[in-house]
Amino acid sequence: MVRTGETVKDTRQPQPKTKIMAIAGEDVLWQETLSQLLEELIQGRLLVTSEVDISSEQYSQHIQVIDLAHEALMSGWEEFAQWRDKYRQILRLRDRVDDAFKIWDANGRKNEDLMMGGLLRLVKKNWADLQIELDARAKDFYKRSDTNEREQALSNKNLQDNLRRI
Repeated sequence: MVRTGETVKDTRQPQPKTKIMAIAGEDVLWQETLSQLLEELIQGRLLVTSEVDISSEQYSQHIQVIDLAHEALMSGWEEFAQWRDKYRQILRLRDRVDDAFKIWDANGRKNEDLMMGGLLRLVKKNWADLQIELDARAKDFYKRSDTNEREQALSNKNLQDNLRRI
């Protein structure tokens, strides 16, 4: 629910409740625990909810969005601020993956828009810490990107091998 800035101030970033709940994966106990935690934070007025209608030519959807109650929580809530500082680089990487996913998704999920190069290497290097921060769609995006890079590398190797034979 926070967009972590590199050298600029962090900002609130409302999230669909389904995206937050996706953190729990298929684990029913973890889903219940996370749902209870969200409800307690809402009751304690640290988080707020709203209903949003999202429409496009293909579909219309009504979703619940969760947000920080006030931006002052990011600096005034000491434990939260310490956690953000500790995990700042992972959170920035998560945001970069999320941005890349949105571009890939908006452009019709073409292979040419998958992660590659430096971003993909950073995700691989930090996967152990990063994967808990990603929802199922972002994890799938990473796996597709990794598979695509491996296939391209194999194709390039085969091409080089064939050229050497000539």
